[in-house]
Order: sequence, then structure tokens, then C-alpha cells
Amino acid sequence: MVYKIIQFLKLILLLDFSILLALAPYSKMLVKIVLCVALFLGTLLVIAGFLENYQGKKEKNLLKVFFADPLPQNSFGKAILFFLFVSLCSVIISTNFLHSQRIFFERYIPYLLFFMFGYFLAKSKRNAAIIVIVFMAGVSVLGLGAIMDHLRAPAERILSSFGRQVNLSNFLVLAAPLSCVIFLFAKNRVLRFSGFITALLTFPSLIWNGSRAAWLVVPIAILLSCFLKNKKISLVILAVLFIGAYFLAPVYKKRAMTTFDVSSWSRTELYGTAVRIFKAYPFFGAGLGVYEKLMYDERFKPVDGYSPGPKHLHAHSTYLELLSEMGVIGFAAFLWIFFLFFRKIFLNKSLWKNEQNDTTAIIVGLNSSIMALLIFAFASTIIIVGVEDSAVFWFLFGVAASFQSFPESAQS
Repeated sequence: MVYKIIQFLKLILLLDFSILLALAPYSKMLVKIVLCVALFLGTLLVIAGFLENYQGKKEKNLLKVFFADPLPQNSFGKAILFFLFVSLCSVIISTNFLHSQRIFFERYIPYLLFFMFGYFLAKSKRNAAIIVIVFMAGVSVLGLGAIMDHLRAPAERILSSFGRQVNLSNFLVLAAPLSCVIFLFAKNRVLRFSGFITALLTFPSLIWNGSRAAWLVVPIAILLSCFLKNKKISLVILAVLFIGAYFLAPVYKKRAMTTFDVSSWSRTELYGTAVRIFKAYPFFGAGLGVYEKLMYDERFKPVDGYSPGPKHLHAHSTYLELLSEMGVIGFAAFLWIFFLFFRKIFLNKSLWKNEQNDTTAIIVGLNSSIMALLIFAFASTIIIVGVEDSAVFWFLFGVAASFQSFPESAQS
């Protein structure tokens, strides 16, 4: 009886996060509701799991039952907990304690929870496939809306979907590599069809969105993964990219040519502010979330100045903002998490065999998307701020991390 209740609760939890993946771009409130429902269901799961283990006389320690699933039981999991500890220390020694503790509980704790739920749900590989399909379906709808907006009112950059302003580039960067890898290397027809449709709707939206950083990182992530899986396919993709670039509209060619032209960047002053804060607080940083406060301080204020407001609250570089807020120690702890993740992925030879397999396609696809967004983070403050896209990123990162429990498995 208890076992059936646990399976039912897991099904409802999967449905809850399916709503997140499909509709997150459109509503911050929806993301918060999904997390609240997940916490309620998670609490019920912990109690049910405890009862099941208690009845079987396997384990009577509630804490051990709870921590057995949501985090990896290896150095990777320890790295996540260490970063959380460093974040807490950053709150304690912050130059603005009240603001930092609010940021810790409003951002960092929820991000950890999204990661834990993703890690927990994807222990079932069937769940992982469903999660990937739902996410690609959600981004397909997002891309369709962006295409319709562009066709209805052509503009140099499209930033909306179905007339609603969204963080379009972040979701496109996260979905494009995944859909491409799934289409090329998955065996299941439903997975491959989902990947094809998502890629078909994502890439036009990506071009019309006009994000130069996105144009750069998405091909890099796709080419690297395809090169490691199948060198011939990577050459074909490279040829397609060159041909596509040749036929780009002049306005996009002109914009692409300025990608590495520093004088064309509008955010260098914001970068400079982050550097000045880091120089003042090099080891432990100024405190979580404090950049958005100190950027208006006369000591660190950008040369050309910005008025207080929501548009320029962040450094537009995740890593520079992290350095300014958490110093070298917090920055190193953050990077260590992803170093351990990618090291295990790239050293797993079974993932890079030239074959069509659903599990490996999902792992490599998620790895490509996470890598793309992390590179994209050099030119945008994401992952450590925001609600919609950051919640989806940490949830999918948890899904990807769950596969590391089965490092040699290449079977669906």
C-alpha cells in the first residue's frame, strides 16, 4: 500500500515539474507555485519512504531516508554542499547582511531544491526521457510564438513569444544543443521527432533574437559534442553553418561581425564595476546579491553612470558578478561543481561511441546544453539570478547529474 502511494506521489511530482518545463518562460509566479507544490509532495514522499523503510525494518532514521536520494553521494555532491556552505559564509560576512540573507533564501536555496528534485526524478530513466520531451515541447511552443511575433511585426531583434516579453535567448541556448543532439543520436522515434521539431523552431528564433553570444556558444556546444560522437556529422554541421551564415540577412551579418568588437559592447562599464568591487573584497567578496546595491555606490559606480532601476541591476556576466559577491573562494567553489560534472562526462568513453542510443543521447544532449549556457553566462548574468530560466537550468542540471550514478550504463 505504501509503495503504491510513493509511486503515485512521484507521478504527481513529475506532472508538477512538467508544468514548470512547459510554461516557466511565461510566469514567475507559476515557477514559485510549482516549487511550493513540489515541497509539499516531497514532504509526503519523505514520510511515506520512512514508513516503507520502517515497516521493512531497513532504516529507522528519517534524515538518512531523506538524504539518500536528493543529492549525489560522491565528491560531486560534496562540492555542491561546500558551495552552499561558502554561500552561507558570504551572507554572514556580507557588507549588507539583510540583503544577502534575503538573496540566499530567495535564490540559492530554491536553486538547490530544483536541482535536488531533478536529480530525484531522473533516477527513473523513463522519467528522464519524459522530462526531456516535455522541455523540448515547451521550447518548441516558445519558438513558435517568437517566429509568429517576428512575422507579424519584423524587428531587428525579437524578444517576445506570443506578444509576451520573455527571457528568450536563455531558453533557446538551453534547448538548441539538446534538441540537435537528440535528433542526431537518439534511437527512439518519438525522441528524434521531438528533437527535430524543437530544432526546426528554435534556430530561426535564435537568429532573429539577435544575441551575439548565443550565436557563438550554441554552434560551439553542438560541434564539440558531435565531434566527440561522430566526426563526419560534425563536418556536415560545420558546412551547414557556413552556408547558413552566407545567406543571413545583412542586418544580422553586420551584427555578427561586431561580436568580438569591444567598442560595440554596451556593458563594459558594468564589467568594470564588478572588477572594482572584486578588488576591494578579493577573498570573500562583498556578499551575496550585493552587486546590485554597490553598483550605485560612488566607489564602484560605472563611469557613464546608471540610474537605479531593474534594467541594469546586474553585471551581465555571471562570473564577474560571482567574483565581486563571493570573492575567489566562492568563485572557485562554484567552478569546482561543474569541473567535477564535466570531467566525469568527458572521461566516460561509453558516452562517445558512434551509435544511436536514447540514454547516451539524453546525457550528451543535456551536457551540451549545460555547457552552452555556462559559456553564455560570460556575457549574461544567469544561473545565480532570476526565476524562470534559472529554475529550469538547475532542474535540468539535476537531471543530468542523476545519470552519473550509472557511469558505465549505455542502455535505455
